[in-house]
Amino acid sequence: MRKIILKGITGSEKAVFLDGEKNLCMQSDGGEKEVIFPHSGSEFDVYQNELGKIHIALQDEGGNLFYLLFSENKWLNFNLLKSKNAGCKFSDIKLFDINGNVNLFYSLKHGERYLLIHHKIDLQSTKKPNVLDYAENGKYSAFADGKGNIHILYKNETGRFMYICVIMYRIYNVFSGEYSHKPLNIDEETEAFCGICGFNAEVYIAYVTRSKTHYSIVFYSVKSGEKKTIGFGTDSVVVPYMYTSSGSIVVAWKERYSCYSCSTKDFGKTFSKTNFLGSNAINTVIKDCSSNTRYA
Repeated sequence: MRKIILKGITGSEKAVFLDGEKNLCMQSDGGEKEVIFPHSGSEFDVYQNELGKIHIALQDEGGNLFYLLFSENKWLNFNLLKSKNAGCKFSDIKLFDINGNVNLFYSLKHGERYLLIHHKIDLQSTKKPNVLDYAENGKYSAFADGKGNIHILYKNETGRFMYICVIMYRIYNVFSGEYSHKPLNIDEETEAFCGICGFNAEVYIAYVTRSKTHYSIVFYSVKSGEKKTIGFGTDSVVVPYMYTSSGSIVVAWKERYSCYSCSTKDFGKTFSKTNFLGSNAINTVIKDCSSNTRYA
């Protein structure tokens, strides 16, 4: 069961999750479960801002895309996009609220390929979704900084016939409404990847490379271009995660049956020893009002 924990500025917590009947539910500390959207699909994301407003983006069982807003003790419900058929084709939904600017990103399957979509949410006027690019397998990473920017990483399909797709890096500023591009010094073939903005306002990326015998987890500094291998293994499936905690950048990675992590306090110069987290970690997402996301 996927679960997102929202932490308010006072330390209160709310859990948002799907129940056994695929209803999207919310439950406060010690409170009763509240069904906020019946018959939801498995794709959803949630964000709570400093004022206590809760934003939810989801697709229902029919494949329609919805935006929910909790404000002044009531839920408002908006159908952003109607599905042309019963298939659920949205995936990897990510939601941001930066100074009242609500932005939504998701992948949309189009034939045998995936479109990376940016959807600005404006309740006063209709905003059409913006197609950014084709994204390999619909996978991307999006994260915010403290300067009104949303950073987007994805692998486009420029090299899909040459058996290598490079990671693209774009930055969207919510105040200007403009995108900028930034080149990355990553010339090796990568698998899964993710990014984060550190306490020093610099961007860091963790990605997976693979040889014939093993995979490697690589930590990459966008500013300096420096790379450091921080973990490795032999599993055929591995997904990296990054988050900040107690002054450190934590890199965690999940194999099919095992989870690991290590951390750095000096932005990648040195790392702690690798910790084994068990087989059932990194299933719960914890979000606070400063756009920081952790995993448990």
